[in-house]
Amino acid sequence: SFSPDGSRIVTGSHDKTVRLWDAATGKQVGEPLLGHTFFVFSVSFSPDGTRIATGSRDCTVRLWDAATGQPVAEPSQELTNSITSVSLSPDGTRIATGSWDGTVRLLDAATGQPVGEPLLGHTGRVYSISFSPDGTRIATCSADKTVRLWDAGKGQLVGEPFCGHTGEVNSVSFSLDGTRLASGSHDKTVRLWDAGTGRPVGGPLEGHTGRVWSVSFSPDGTRIASGSADNTLRLWDVATGQPVGEPLLGHTDEVNSVSFSPDGTRIVTGSDDNTVWLWDVGTGRPVGGPLKGHTHRVNSVSFSPDGTRIVSGSDDKTIRLWDAATGQPIGQPLRGHTSRVGSVSFCSDETRIVSQSWDRTVRVWYAAIGKSLQDHTEEDCSASSPHGSCISHPTAAIPTPNTANDDFISFSSNSTHALHDTTELLAGTAHDDHMFFLEDDGWVMGPNRRLLFWVPPASREPFYNPWTALVIPRGGPELDLSRMAHGTRWQRCYEE
Repeated sequence: SFSPDGSRIVTGSHDKTVRLWDAATGKQVGEPLLGHTFFVFSVSFSPDGTRIATGSRDCTVRLWDAATGQPVAEPSQELTNSITSVSLSPDGTRIATGSWDGTVRLLDAATGQPVGEPLLGHTGRVYSISFSPDGTRIATCSADKTVRLWDAGKGQLVGEPFCGHTGEVNSVSFSLDGTRLASGSHDKTVRLWDAGTGRPVGGPLEGHTGRVWSVSFSPDGTRIASGSADNTLRLWDVATGQPVGEPLLGHTDEVNSVSFSPDGTRIVTGSDDNTVWLWDVGTGRPVGGPLKGHTHRVNSVSFSPDGTRIVSGSDDKTIRLWDAATGQPIGQPLRGHTSRVGSVSFCSDETRIVSQSWDRTVRVWYAAIGKSLQDHTEEDCSASSPHGSCISHPTAAIPTPNTANDDFISFSSNSTHALHDTTELLAGTAHDDHMFFLEDDGWVMGPNRRLLFWVPPASREPFYNPWTALVIPRGGPELDLSRMAHGTRWQRCYEE
C-alpha cells in the first residue's frame, strides 16, 4: 500500500514481517517491523499517513508509527481468527477488520485496542470490508451469502442482514457518493442496497445466467456494470434497478473484470477467452473488435486515470497496454512475471503500472513508450525477503552524463551499468523506436531487428528488462553493459 503522499510503500509478508520502502529510491526504510507471529495478510496507511495498520493470521492487528516504524500500542489480543481484510476509516480514527471466522472488529487507531464488542452476525468467512466514503458505515460481504451494514460510530448492525443472495457474495462496492451499495454473487445476481437505511433497493438485478464475478459503479453513480461467468457484460440503472439495454455480447468465455473509464462513457472487460473488449456505455455496443494479444485468460483490466490507455493482466504471465481510442496495442507485452498476473492498475501519476502475480511478486513498470535512461529512474533492488516475494516500487529520476547521444540502454537497477554509446546500434531509427525486447529464442532485439545479446533459457522469464521500473528484491539477472563492445566494435574484446 502507498502512503497518501506517495513517498512510502508498506508491505506485509508470509515471513511475518512488515516492511517500509522509500518510493523514491526503492530502498528499505529502517529495519523490518517485527511482532506478528504468522502471515501478514493486510496492510494499510491511515489517511494522514502517520500510522500503519496491519492484520495477521496470528489473529492480531497491530498499529505502527509510519515515521519511526515503532509500534504505537500493544497488539490487539481479542481477535479470534485470521484477519482477511483491514480498512481504515476516512478520518483515520478507526480500523475495521474482517476475519475467517466471520467476525468484524472495530479498533481504536490511536491505541490499537478494540472498540466495543466484536460485530457478530456473519457465519462464514468475511470476503471484503469497506468504509463508506463519509466513514459512517461499514459494509461487509461473506461466504454466508449475506451483505451487512454496520454503524461505524456505534459498532452496531444497521437493520437486518441483507439476505437476498442465495450464493456466496464475492464483492461489495459503495457508490462514490456513498448512498448505494452494489453486490455480486455466486447466485448469478447483482443487488442494490440503500446505504442510508440498510434496505435493499428493489429486487435482485436478474439476467445473468452465471456467477457474477465483478461489479463496478460508474463515476456518476447512475450505472452499475457487472461481469459474469455467463460470458456477458450487463449494465444496470441504479435509479430503477432495471437493465440498460440487452446483455453486451462479444466474449466467448467468462467475464472476469469490468472497469468504467474515468468519464463514464466506456467500459473495458477482460475474459477467460483471452481477449479485452471496449464498450460504449451509451449504445451498449463494442467499440471495434476484441483486443487480441493475450494467449490465456485475462484476469484484470483497468483504465489509466486520464482514460487514454488500458492495461490488462493475464494468465499468460504478461501485461499489455492498449490505446483506449483505437484499441490498438501500445508497444510489446511487458514480460517479467513467472506466473499468472492477477491484478493490474495504473499509478495515479499515470507514468507507472503496478502488477500483482501468483509468482508472489509485485512489479512496477514504466507506462510510457520509448523512454531513454534519462527518463528512467534509479532502481535499487537490495532488499530481500525470506519467503521469496518481490515488490516493485517507483523511483525518482536520476541525472546522467550529457553526451552526443542521450539514448541509453539499461538492463540493470544500477544506472552506471547502462550502455551509453548507442550511436551505431540506434542509427537510422526514430526516438520512439528505441525499444529492446527479449524474443522467444532468447535474443534481445532492438530497432531494425538489430541483435544486442542472447539470454540463456534459465534466465529468460525473470529477466530484468528496460521496462521494469523496480523489483524488490531483485527480479532476475541484471547486466552491466557499461564496457560492452557491440556492432563493428566487437573486435575490441579481442584487441584489448
